[in-house]
Amino acid sequence: MVTIKPAICYLSIVLLLLLAMPAWAAVSIVESDATVIADYSGFTDEDQDTIAVTGQVTVQNTDANSTTVRIAVTDLPVDYTVNTISDVAVPGNGTAVVSFTINVPHEENSGTKAIGNVVLRDTNNVEQDRVVLNQDTLSMLSLEDFEVDYTDEAGDDQTDEFDADDLEFELDNNVQAGSEVTISIKLENLFDEDYDEDKAALEQVTINIEADDDDLFDNSFDEEEDLDDLEASDKQTFSITIPISEEADAQDYTLEFTFEAEDGEGARHEVVRELVLQVERERNDVRINTATVTPPTVSLCEGSFTLDAELKNYGTRAQRYAALNVYNGVLGIDEKVSPIELGEFSDRDDTWTRSFNFDVSEAKPGTYALDLKAYYDYTKLIDTERINIAITACTTGTSGTTPTVITTTIDGTSGTAGGLSVSNRLTPPAGTTPSSSIVESIERSSGNDDLIVGLMIAGVVLLVVLLGVFVALLFK
Repeated sequence: MVTIKPAICYLSIVLLLLLAMPAWAAVSIVESDATVIADYSGFTDEDQDTIAVTGQVTVQNTDANSTTVRIAVTDLPVDYTVNTISDVAVPGNGTAVVSFTINVPHEENSGTKAIGNVVLRDTNNVEQDRVVLNQDTLSMLSLEDFEVDYTDEAGDDQTDEFDADDLEFELDNNVQAGSEVTISIKLENLFDEDYDEDKAALEQVTINIEADDDDLFDNSFDEEEDLDDLEASDKQTFSITIPISEEADAQDYTLEFTFEAEDGEGARHEVVRELVLQVERERNDVRINTATVTPPTVSLCEGSFTLDAELKNYGTRAQRYAALNVYNGVLGIDEKVSPIELGEFSDRDDTWTRSFNFDVSEAKPGTYALDLKAYYDYTKLIDTERINIAITACTTGTSGTTPTVITTTIDGTSGTAGGLSVSNRLTPPAGTTPSSSIVESIERSSGNDDLIVGLMIAGVVLLVVLLGVFVALLFK
């Protein structure tokens, strides 16, 4: 009797299983997924409904023998169609590239989205492998130009131009804190002008700018802005000015620019770029932070005005010998203050303020320029500011009383009988100006005339009575 050892038994079973494995284990799709690129600028006719896009996968055969396979694209959205895909022979221990064509409608937003599956089958239609099929829809809103104007840490003007196709831009020089960065941008609508104009129009075009640290922006900066609509093939050029906060820390910042629009089919198109900049502070950076004149227009009746000035140290070095000069030769103003001590930026004592009162009672009316100059180390000029102040002549007015005159008009014509109308007129005396407080004098006839008439009537009555008495006595 022959005894078969267990080890040999197990090995035989494994060999049988390997031999029994189906042929599909020898072929597979190399890629983890498949992608087709949809470029809607391919819509070149008003009545066009789809564009043809091509994709491909690589099929690998690990078997020594050649085999024939089939590729199918499945689970697509309703309006998508696939052209016929021929069977492909894959050599033993080799690979073959299988291409396929899909007819894609104008539906999706820009970006990547899964739209179906690519399925590998043998000639008996038995599935061997599958991967997800993605559609990468290109944005029809295109960034054509990106140029940055800025002030470097030394106070010099700089301009950097970038390739708009790059995803990230980085400035060649550091940016001065408290300065402005101006970005010139050109956008284009890539839809073909022969395509349906309603479908091709890009509307609700916006730009959004977001920093990785909001402390970079000055408080006045609006991070989102609406832009003009773009018809097919149109271009739009505009500028955005970003005020860098004077309080921004010296460090790297990343700004993300997002441009968005919606086409006539409701699909969204987006372009995203990043700008990297480094904010730096100078060692010596004393600035005239504010300079305010009160009142801005001075009457010679008042004869003086007040200047409120503030110096601030934005530099990394404390200043022991800063100075400020306020000057106008015509007005006889030449005010110098020194030394002024300022702590380095962000210290509690990095700011200095002073109010000045100037007498201009002898000045002639006119507009005068007041020049302010800031220095460090006593004599090294670092900042200037000019403020205009208007001086006007002293004018005085005379107020008088304004009587109210009652005018009687009979039938609209003086001296004729009829109805009585009364009108009150404020009539200023000659040479006077009515004031806001008006004293009314009412010119009315007195009651003396009525008294005289009454006495006359009483006299007549008394005369008649006496005459009656006399006649009575006469006939007795």
